Amino acid sequence: MVKVVKENPYPKTTQLIYSQASERIAEKYNAWAERQPKRPAKVDVYSDTKLLTNVLEYHTTKKINEGNYSKLVSLDLAKALVTNLGFKDLNEVYWGDPEIYFEDYIVTLLLEMQESKDYSRYFWDIPLSTKEDVEKFYKNYKDEILDDGESSRSLVSSFIDFIYNVHESLEPVGEVFEFQDVKVDNSGLKNISSETLTFENLPHSLDVFINEVLLPFIYNVGFDDFNQLFDQEDQKKHIVSKIKIKKTNKK
Repeated sequence: MVKVVKENPYPKTTQLIYSQASERIAEKYNAWAERQPKRPAKVDVYSDTKLLTNVLEYHTTKKINEGNYSKLVSLDLAKALVTNLGFKDLNEVYWGDPEIYFEDYIVTLLLEMQESKDYSRYFWDIPLSTKEDVEKFYKNYKDEILDDGESSRSLVSSFIDFIYNVHESLEPVGEVFEFQDVKVDNSGLKNISSETLTFENLPHSLDVFINEVLLPFIYNVGFDDFNQLFDQEDQKKHIVSKIKIKKTNKK
């Protein structure tokens, strides 16, 4: 059963995702407005003009009506945007081209999740505690993050699955476990789509991405390197300690 999250532990990540969507929708709306022979009216795009205005202005105001972070773009509004503004599909409305903002998304989420008590324990021995650490990690593993390998999928490919409401999970099949495609959000809430991952219950969806995609990726590509780094640091500390002791003894 999907947990419906009442609070948002990832406000910065959510703001990034929503700002990208808002800019994308505003760009399409402005292009549509310029094509109209008469003065354009928002009601011609969507009947709830207050909701539409909130979406169009979010990337500058960073405010959501009634503080409801899951309703920036309702499913009905997204469908109207596909019909009236020329979006290719619902996924383009909600997520656009991930490669445009993917680095910012990963850096922001990795930093923000460490502020959550649910994930802080995963990072006590991994040097990803500062923005500089995370940006260096992204740079060092950019090939693995953006390009599929012969036997492994890139992080961005897994994210694309995720935004289509699918993730790979190890599930029991008889007496063995097999990797199967599982829905990210199958809660049956009003604004859920089988076609794409919507913004409904987004904190839960981000938890799924962290647990099922991001953390496994970090450990798979970086764990040996992290261990090697710590071994080197320990050796340096040991050498420095011996030098200090020798200097002290000479005195």
